[in-house]
Amino acid sequence: MMLVMCSSFALSQDRFRVVVHYLFPEFLPGVVEMQNGTRERAMLNYHRLTEEMVFINQGRKMAVTQEEMARIDTIRIDNRRFFVFEGRFVELLYQGGFALFADHRGRVRLPGRAAGYGTTSYTAVSSSYLKLAFPTEVYNLQLPEGLAPESFTFYYLKKDGEMHHLTTLAQLRRIYRDKLDRLRAYQRENVVDFDLPEAVLGLIRYLESE
Repeated sequence: MMLVMCSSFALSQDRFRVVVHYLFPEFLPGVVEMQNGTRERAMLNYHRLTEEMVFINQGRKMAVTQEEMARIDTIRIDNRRFFVFEGRFVELLYQGGFALFADHRGRVRLPGRAAGYGTTSYTAVSSSYLKLAFPTEVYNLQLPEGLAPESFTFYYLKKDGEMHHLTTLAQLRRIYRDKLDRLRAYQRENVVDFDLPEAVLGLIRYLESE
């Protein structure tokens, strides 16, 4: 994989485009609330591609380390709240009779290759590989033309004291198997795109309304 990526760079030096895979369009003032009750202010953003919380320190973009994450209680950015869950930052979308968290992620695909029957196969580049290949540029990532960046979202639904991992509508149907009629009725009137947190939240709030 390293050879493929390096070859892409060698052949495309004059055709670079900046890919900013951040959750927010710019770094925003935020508050980091520590478990010991102290607070720290910083310019913050969430980097989907490396799946890290990034802050600006003396003009440099740096990621919050795993050691630092273990001491953090909450991060607030632009009236949005982020918590550490299973070693990663997730965003709290709603908390009431249930709680819904968004796990914002991203990836980069290498140029596709013909796979027969008119299809194309792709190889995804992992976040760990990006940080290894581009240790100083990863937070201002520049990619050669032809690489395909993607953003997507997973979810965690806390319901009746149990946490459910959601990536598809089928998983939601299993959780609400006693409300399948309501779910189908909602789908007839609404498009539920799992990459849109507000769409997923709207469906769950509807299912929980009775």
